[in-house]
Amino acid sequence: MVKEENIQAIKNSLFVSDISIGRLYGKTGTGVVDGQNSNGWFIGLIEHGERVYYLATNL
Repeated sequence: MVKEENIQAIKNSLFVSDISIGRLYGKTGTGVVDGQNSNGWFIGLIEHGERVYYLATNL
């Protein structure tokens, strides 16, 4: 079982911004091939009331 305080700590570290439709959380990342940055991504979620919307974008 994961403690609620640990869940909150992770959510706090991923918080991006309050936006018009809810709270945005996310994380960026970069792929490396042969020592060169090859792509990037942003994954996250938006909390809107009781609903949660997940997103992933390849940059």
